[in-house]
Amino acid sequence: RVAMDAMDEVDAFSALADAGQSVDDIARRFGIGARHVEQRLALAALSPKIKAAYRRGDVTLDAARAFCLVDDHSKQEAVFKSLSKPITHSGSVRSQLMQGRMRHTDRLARFVGLEAYEVAGGTLKRDLFETDGVYVDDPALINKLAHDRLDAVRNDALSQGWAWVEVNINQHRFESAYGARLQPTRRAMTEEEQAEADRLGEEIEALEEALGEAEDDDERWARVDAASAQLETLRASTQEWDVEMKRHAGVILSIGHDGAANFAYG
Repeated sequence: RVAMDAMDEVDAFSALADAGQSVDDIARRFGIGARHVEQRLALAALSPKIKAAYRRGDVTLDAARAFCLVDDHSKQEAVFKSLSKPITHSGSVRSQLMQGRMRHTDRLARFVGLEAYEVAGGTLKRDLFETDGVYVDDPALINKLAHDRLDAVRNDALSQGWAWVEVNINQHRFESAYGARLQPTRRAMTEEEQAEADRLGEEIEALEEALGEAEDDDERWARVDAASAQLETLRASTQEWDVEMKRHAGVILSIGHDGAANFAYG
């Protein structure tokens, strides 16, 4: 007996599903996981031309999986025709199929957040074979939501006394093209602020010493991060700008690769 290959499983699972068996029923019958069955059933929806290409060796299994990102056989076949054979690189297939969509790791998608995007009516395309394969179907909506959120941040900066705020959504970093840059001064900490800064510094030092080469998932690292953030916030509160000069200066706002808002003050 020769074991079934991937497409043999596709045909078998598809026939059982058509006969009314559920994913869990099929998984129990073959002693495999339900996700494996779901993936094979996704391959069952492939264009017959791509299935045939897989059987003759013109498409690898990884590449065939990538074609499952879309249900439209004509689009699958158009991408299949455009790529040189044999097709072995799944990334090339995904790139072609997902043209016009945005990856969920894009800085704007991170800034907006997928949950906010979906609440606003946006939809996602999820790759059944790649846990990190999530695509935004409507990049225009992401851009709109990003601008809406940036407008709120912009108004907040203006309320702090800055003369203007420039939103630079297309670049992830600030490139200076201005004649001068203001620099803030720092006032001395109050006794209470200094005591809190000392306490946080000692806490961070003690935690880092105790951690040594501890694993990354050790919960104490989170405590280090939290204490460091508190200390940075405390230090930032002592920063002061010349009130008169602020009336002539502004803020350039951009978004970093991690989706966080970056502020270039002064």
